[in-house]
Amino acid sequence: TLARLAKTKQINSVVLTIKDEYGVIGYNSSIPMARQIGAIGKDWRTTTGQLAPGFYDAKQAITRLHQLGLRAIGRITCFLDPQLAEWALKNNRYDMIVQDNTGQPIRTAYGTAVFTNLANPTVRQYLIQLSVEAANLGFDDIMLDYVRRPEGTLDKLHFAGLQTSPAVGIATFVRELRQALPPTTRLGLSVFGVSANRPYLVGQDIRLLSPLADY
Repeated sequence: TLARLAKTKQINSVVLTIKDEYGVIGYNSSIPMARQIGAIGKDWRTTTGQLAPGFYDAKQAITRLHQLGLRAIGRITCFLDPQLAEWALKNNRYDMIVQDNTGQPIRTAYGTAVFTNLANPTVRQYLIQLSVEAANLGFDDIMLDYVRRPEGTLDKLHFAGLQTSPAVGIATFVRELRQALPPTTRLGLSVFGVSANRPYLVGQDIRLLSPLADY
């Protein structure tokens, strides 16, 4: 199907999920944190019948897309990460997750202890390392999803170590990630439409973010 769509010029890119909204990584990442928290997807069977970690072979998939003349876009779900948040909770690393005003993990429509702390250096470095690894594997673009704070009023949320507004914290994270990527790798951001005129709702200030991304 991809070959037909590419040949008839109906598509020019394909998005592969690097890390999904459950915090699971689709390929066999070598990032130490990913291995430590058990984030790599379940085994899959290769064409030779062998079992391999992850859901797909990143290099093979990217090579095939390039053969078809398609760009390979890697989607990384950022701060909604139940896998990392659960690990942090079990290991008493409350600084790595968003807390309520009593110091407990917040409860959202997505669940309890699922949003990681956008200000935490370990959380940020994990995402940056994963993005750089993906770029070095051959992904043409990195697209960040859930690059935001959770919904809710700020007086009920606590981000340990955050010295600025969440919107500024998000923008500085994106800037750090952009600077770490190879210059030829494009960066995309998936943002809420409402952020265009209400950046305070989820910490996405388009005026701060747009100069840092390609789209």
